[in-house]
Amino acid sequence: MSRLIGYVCNDDSLMPVALRLIQESVELPPTAKSGGFGLGWLKEGRSLLRTTPKPAPSSPALLDLMADIRARALIACVRDRREVVDTLDQQPFRLRRWVFAHGGEDAGLPATHQQLLADVPRFVSSNVKGTTSSEVFGHVFLNELHRRNLLDAEADAAGQCAAALAAAIRTIQVGAAVADFAAISISARLLIAGALGHALHFREVRGLSQTKELPLFAGHKPRPTSHPTFKALFVTDAPVRGPEWQEVPDGHVLWLERDWTARFLPIAE
Repeated sequence: MSRLIGYVCNDDSLMPVALRLIQESVELPPTAKSGGFGLGWLKEGRSLLRTTPKPAPSSPALLDLMADIRARALIACVRDRREVVDTLDQQPFRLRRWVFAHGGEDAGLPATHQQLLADVPRFVSSNVKGTTSSEVFGHVFLNELHRRNLLDAEADAAGQCAAALAAAIRTIQVGAAVADFAAISISARLLIAGALGHALHFREVRGLSQTKELPLFAGHKPRPTSHPTFKALFVTDAPVRGPEWQEVPDGHVLWLERDWTARFLPIAE
């Protein structure tokens, strides 16, 4: 099973601090003992990937790898060590300004994949390079964005993008007969996530405080620097601890308003 985590924030220079804030409360598998991991993010309006299908024993922790990337939106995926895959099959996946990752049930047969992609235009379906259901599911979603003219959407269209993800999940639910599904997708300053029979958690961060200097002498307490305008949203399907984490309601898609308020849209019509 893959474990996913994603974030969107308003200041990428503070993401290492925000990641340290959550690192003790989210239980992601060690990358060194995994079946591979991948990261996808947005930079200057372009989606970028970094994937490792067979990590070395000394691979850093996933959150440390995320902290090394300056991005306002990022998705990371780490696989169970029993699921070593080819490079082309390592999540996340991307197309143009979008990055997508899937957790949960697999669709199984290639015939099911073909059926799901039957109505997807060639310029979208030709981007499918591997063999996994996760990649197919992502392109069903990308097709919904294309149908709604949202492939180049900005953050103010997040609600419409959430509706596109809900429609894609309905298509996948019927076409692939899956009942355990989670998805996280990002674009520039935009994150949406959906849960169907799958635990998906989110945590909002509003304001940060950090101590930049070391104590000068015993008993000295350096004054922390406050960043009250910092905002971020984390989403993961990994086990979490602490009251700061909330669960995305089952059968709903999560999205953010421009004021960083979390909203939910039912997947069912």
